[in-house]
Parts: sequence; C-alpha cells; structure tokens
Amino acid sequence: FYEGLDAALRRHGLALLGGDTVGAPQWTLTLTVVGELPLDRLPIAARHAAVPGMSIYATGWPGESGAGFELLQRPDVALEPATRAHMVRRHLAPEVHPPLARRLVESLGPMAMIDLSDGLAKDSGEIAAASGVAVILDKLPISPGLRVAAGALRRAPEHFV
Repeated sequence: FYEGLDAALRRHGLALLGGDTVGAPQWTLTLTVVGELPLDRLPIAARHAAVPGMSIYATGWPGESGAGFELLQRPDVALEPATRAHMVRRHLAPEVHPPLARRLVESLGPMAMIDLSDGLAKDSGEIAAASGVAVILDKLPISPGLRVAAGALRRAPEHFV
C-alpha cells in the first residue's frame, strides 16, 4: 500500500513523509496533504468562485469509476474483457490531472474547481452551494466505453455520471 501511495505521490512531485499504524478490525485510512502557496500567488480556482454564465468542464470521463465499482460487485455481468478491465482500473486507480487543471486556469482565468469523486451532480452541487449559484447540467460527458458497460449492467449511463 505504502509503495503504491508513494509512487502516486512522486508522479506529482510530492513525498510521503510518514504514517501511523494502529491495530483495528478494519482498514482506516486518513491522508493529510500539506503545502504552501507563495503570498504573491493567490489561488484563482476555488469552490466558491463560480459565477452565473460560467461553463462546466470535466477532465477524463465521469462515471467510469462508478461503473467499475459495480462491475467489481457483479462479476457475472457479460462484458468484453478490455472494457471491464478499463472500467475497473478507473475505479481502482483513479487519475488526477494537475497539469491540465493548471493549463485551464492559466488560459481561462479565475474559476471554480472540484474533484468529481462523488459524481458530477453532487460535486457540481457543492460548487453551486459554495458560490451561491445554480448549476444546469444539460450535456453529460459519456464515454463510449461507459455506454457499453452501462448497457451490460442494465442501467442508463447517466446513472454513473
């Protein structure tokens, strides 16, 4: 576990500095990230920064992790092995996109930003609440693989997004 966490952190120039282990009947994981921002660089991406008229963008394909989670619970579902493996990998090894996020902020300017670990609807709702605006999701990004996996799971792809 620690080797995997350390490898993931190093990909983004971060270091694992320590840990705490205790005996318990179940796994409990807590992660604290600490960093500094120079005083001359105020953040221009925050949950409370949305304003009316802003567009919503997502990196990657929302919903694939959720489909992967359900596929892990339902090994009996008939699905092409490559599609199953991709969805499961998206759940077990989620990817973050800091360089892309940085480029978006640099090219588009101040914006609201959040990870989509709880789903597009819930997380965009958190931005809306923090910013005091309404969010309208009229075009959902659905990957071709998610359409196939959702069909095999007998669910609408929007359920996972």
